Amino acid sequence: MNQGSFDPQASANHTPNQQPNQQNSGAQQANNQQANYQQANYQQPNYQQPNYQQGNYQQPNYQQPYYQPPVQKYRPPYYGQSLASMICGICSIPLMSLPAGIVAIVLAYIAKNHGNNSTMTKAGLITGIIGSAISAVYLVAAFAGISAILTGLF
Repeated sequence: MNQGSFDPQASANHTPNQQPNQQNSGAQQANNQQANYQQANYQQPNYQQPNYQQGNYQQPNYQQPYYQPPVQKYRPPYYGQSLASMICGICSIPLMSLPAGIVAIVLAYIAKNHGNNSTMTKAGLITGIIGSAISAVYLVAAFAGISAILTGLF
């Protein structure tokens, strides 16, 4: 090579510590290895699922459920009178109402005579008697007080 001529091939492989005429052997070896490398032609293995025979399945024969009407609670005869007797008897105690107590006693006897011997009938009869007794005592005391005031005992 001449001293004054420029060689592009030599300057491409030149590094600052190398002479222009020397070639970089490491880079050239890497390029040669890449050029010679070819990827192996791999193929995915051919897998097949086993053939399973489907059984001869049939859907079970379900029948329509038999309709059953809702079961009603058993109510003894004259249930309403037993309930009314209990309500009137309970109300006769705090209200001190003699008529409510008498109505409770009468309704309880009617229900009991028609075969309803339930707890409500008994409760109506008992509370009616208690309410009537309390209101009778209250009425007697009230009349005694009024008569004492009128006669001048107080």
